[in-house]
Amino acid sequence: MSAEIQQPEAALRRSPLARYHQSRGAAFVVRAGGAAVKSYAHETEKGKARAQSIAIVDLTCLNRIGFKGADTLRWLSSQSLQLPDVPNQSLIGTDGTLIARLSATEFMLLDTTANDGQKIESLRSAWSMDLDQRSYLLERGDSHSWFAVTGELAPQMLAKVCAVDLRTHKFGQLAVAQTSVARSNSIVIRADQGPTPCFYILADLSGSEFMWAGLLDSMQEFNGDAIGLDAFNTLSAT
Repeated sequence: MSAEIQQPEAALRRSPLARYHQSRGAAFVVRAGGAAVKSYAHETEKGKARAQSIAIVDLTCLNRIGFKGADTLRWLSSQSLQLPDVPNQSLIGTDGTLIARLSATEFMLLDTTANDGQKIESLRSAWSMDLDQRSYLLERGDSHSWFAVTGELAPQMLAKVCAVDLRTHKFGQLAVAQTSVARSNSIVIRADQGPTPCFYILADLSGSEFMWAGLLDSMQEFNGDAIGLDAFNTLSAT
C-alpha cells in the first residue's frame, strides 16, 4: 500500500529532482520505497486536463530493471514472461509490467502499475550470479531517469527535441526508439494511457535535471507543465 508523505527524505529513495518538486509545493507518495510526486500545489482541478493536452511527470522512483547477455531471452522466458519478438518493440504483460526489447539480448522492464513492481522484484530475487547462464542484471533504477510526456500535443512538442518522428500515425503504440532527446542519449517508448498519447523517456540519471528542464522549456509554448501521479493515473482510468 502506498503511503502519502510530506517530505521526500521520509522515503528510502528520492528522485534527483526532489528539490525541484519541493519548490513547487509537491505532496509525495511512497512507491517502490521511493518518494514519487502525488500532486503539486498548482495542479488543482486542472491536472487531468493538462495531462490530456501536454504535461510531464517524473516516474523516476517507480520500479524498473534490465537484463542483458546471450542467455537473457532463454532465462526470461523461463520466468513465465511473454517477450517482444524483435528489438525496438515492447509489450505489456498481464500484470501490467512493460517489457521493452532493446536488442537481441537486452531487455528493460518497467512497473507501469500501482503494485510497486512485484514481478520485477520476483525477477530480481530469482536472478543470481551463481546461475549457470550468460545473463546479467542491470539496475536501471540506478542508471536511468524515467519521465512520461503525455497529451495530444506531445508529438508536436517532442519534434523540437528529438529527430525521430513520434507522430502517432508513424510511431506505433509500444514502439521503442533509441535516440537523442534534448541532446541526451535516450530510450523512448510509446505507452498510451487510455486514449491519451504518452511517451516514456529514459535517459542517464546523472542528467535528470538537464533533461527535465529542457522538456519543460520545450512545452512552454503549448502551456504544458509538470503533473503528479494522481493526474497521470486518471488518464488510464478514462
